[in-house]
Amino acid sequence: MNSIFLSYAKEDKVPVESIFLALKEAGLDPWMDKPPAPFDLDGILPGQFWDTVLREKMKGAQRALAFLSPTSVAKKGYVQREFRLLLSYQAERPATTQFLIPVLLAPCDPPNHRVDTTSLADLQWFSLYESSLDSLIRFLHRSIDSDSDQERGTVRSSDPETISLHTQIYFLKRQMEQREKYLVEQLEKRIDEAEAQRDDWKNVAIDESSRHGHLGKMGESY
Repeated sequence: MNSIFLSYAKEDKVPVESIFLALKEAGLDPWMDKPPAPFDLDGILPGQFWDTVLREKMKGAQRALAFLSPTSVAKKGYVQREFRLLLSYQAERPATTQFLIPVLLAPCDPPNHRVDTTSLADLQWFSLYESSLDSLIRFLHRSIDSDSDQERGTVRSSDPETISLHTQIYFLKRQMEQREKYLVEQLEKRIDEAEAQRDDWKNVAIDESSRHGHLGKMGESY
C-alpha cells in the first residue's frame, strides 16, 4: 500500500492524530512517528534509531503531508529539519510529481525553506481550516490512484465522481452517520415537544382542578 508520511510539530499532535485515524478509516496508509491506538505499534518502536526510521519513511512515502500552524512555523528544532528533508526528497522527483503537500491547520505563512530550486512556500498548500478533511481525503485518493494508473499505463476517467472503492465506502459510511445523527436529532426534538405538550396539559388540568375546587368552596359559602 502507498504510504503517506505525516510531518508535524508535537504541539499539533492531537489534531494530526484525528487526521491519521480518518485517513486510516478511508482506506489510506498514513504513517506518523507516534500514532494513536490501536496503531501505536506501527510508529517508531523502542530501541530503533528514530532519525534513521524517519528518513526511511520519508524517502519511501508516496505522499508527505507537512502540517503547518503558527506553532510549527515558528518553532525551533527537528520539525524545521524535517521540512527541509522532505523538500530534498521532493527535489529528487520530477517537477510534475505531487509528493510534498503543505497542509495548513490554521492561518499562517509557510516557512520559506528552500532546497536547491524547491521552496516550501512555492508549493500549493491545502487550507484544512477553510476546507474539510473529506476534501483532503478525496484529493489523496485521486492523486494516488492517478499514480497507480500511470504505472499500469491505464487512463482513469476525469469524472469527479470516479473515485476508488475505499473512498466510496468511506463516504457512504459518513452519509449513514450523518443520516443517523439527523434521525436522532429529529427523534429528540419530537420527544421534547411531546414532553412540553404533556406538561402543558398537566398544567391545564391542575388549573381546571383548582378552579373547580374554588367554585365548590364558593357554593358551600352560600
